[in-house]
Amino acid sequence: GDDFIESVFADIDSLLVHRGVHQTVYGKYRKVTSRFPFSIFYLIEDARIRIYAVLDNRRDPLWTSERLN
Repeated sequence: GDDFIESVFADIDSLLVHRGVHQTVYGKYRKVTSRFPFSIFYLIEDARIRIYAVLDNRRDPLWTSERLN
């Protein structure tokens, strides 16, 4: 569990440097993937990075789309 949390926070911290370079998915969200089967979905709003979800990549993509919208 600690490795997962540290990985998520490291990925979030990396957004300060690498925001906007990630793949756009589900129409508007950017997606950061990690070594775990989870992704961070975020948007850049003005000068802010807003994280909308950290979701399991093993879920049905339709469920993920519905969750984000």
